[in-house]
Amino acid sequence: MENWTALADGVYGAWQNPATPYLTPAGQAIEMVNRAARGATTAEAISVPGAPGLQGGEPGVVGELFMVPGSSGSAVLVNLTPDAAHFPDRGWLTSATPYEQVTGNPTASESAAAKPTSGTLGAAGLKLPPYSVTLVGKAAASS
Repeated sequence: MENWTALADGVYGAWQNPATPYLTPAGQAIEMVNRAARGATTAEAISVPGAPGLQGGEPGVVGELFMVPGSSGSAVLVNLTPDAAHFPDRGWLTSATPYEQVTGNPTASESAAAKPTSGTLGAAGLKLPPYSVTLVGKAAASS
């Protein structure tokens, strides 16, 4: 993790209120990536064909799959767009794969992280809400 992000003041830092620390939205995203990557020896970028894009043609939905030897993978998926996206089953996902999602308005200044919603995937894959970060896989189950 980057020291500046972890220790910065205000809404750009990972923590608020040193007397009673709580995660900011940035801190929550760092924590989700940390859980997904814990113990991984390989990582692979995830693309979502057909997902909404950003201005300038950049992908609007991105992710990273982290693989732990002898275990199923965990991934972090980020939807940077105002539109919902669908993440299809990719073989490493099953209908029982756990996930956590958090959404937020990127134009609003929020000092405290929202409480993630959780569930398990259905047969149709996973819906990625607008402006969301999703942790999917074993790491989501171990929170």
